[in-house]
Amino acid sequence: MDKKKVSAVGICLSAAEMLVVKLKEKKQRKKRRFGRRPMNRNRDKGSSQQEVAWNFKIGKTTVHCIIKETTEAIYKVLQPLVLLEPTKETFTAIATDFFNKWQLPNCSGAVDGKNIYIQAPKNGSLFYNYKQSFSIVLMVDANYKFSMVDIGVYGSNHDGAIFMESVFGAALLNGNLNLPLPKELPGTNVVLPHFLVGDQAFPLHENIMRPYPGQHLGVEKNIFNYRISRGRRVVENIWNFNSAMV
Repeated sequence: MDKKKVSAVGICLSAAEMLVVKLKEKKQRKKRRFGRRPMNRNRDKGSSQQEVAWNFKIGKTTVHCIIKETTEAIYKVLQPLVLLEPTKETFTAIATDFFNKWQLPNCSGAVDGKNIYIQAPKNGSLFYNYKQSFSIVLMVDANYKFSMVDIGVYGSNHDGAIFMESVFGAALLNGNLNLPLPKELPGTNVVLPHFLVGDQAFPLHENIMRPYPGQHLGVEKNIFNYRISRGRRVVENIWNFNSAMV
């Protein structure tokens, strides 16, 4: 089969088939004494681990090990493909897109928090947030796509505190994030660092911009808030896009 036909076949593969191929390439699956795996059949049906164990006549601990092993394999295979750690070149490209699309120069991303509803764990009070729901908060940097994600912080925490405790938030605040060097604003001699845009929940920082609070701010501050809002609505809208696709 020539290369053209091979690539044509590759295009026809579904996401699930591509994942299977990648998993086989990485040889993540380990042999077990039983032949069937419950993951494929019951994962999308909301069955409990005990129900899966009963259906396939295996131990509940075995089911737990399979799920953990499978999710770890999926993460190891997909993380380098779909969620690479952003480089300086990546942030530069994002900043170019923000300026071209939203007229916000030197902006290397937008950041926000999101509450995800989950079944409350045993220590549920730590996940209980001000919206009276059990949740985990996601911190994202986005340009209509997720560039960085931090998952697993208690939903009872404030967005700003979660950001400072997250891996990429701590890297940003400590100056260890791969942001490009400061750059002149277009048409001026003013040199400004690259930054992320967020709302009032995030701390003021050399590399974090947020709107001015209050009203009657004057023309210049209102224009600034307008520009910041144009950048922030990217990360605000991405939740609506994802909800519509579910």
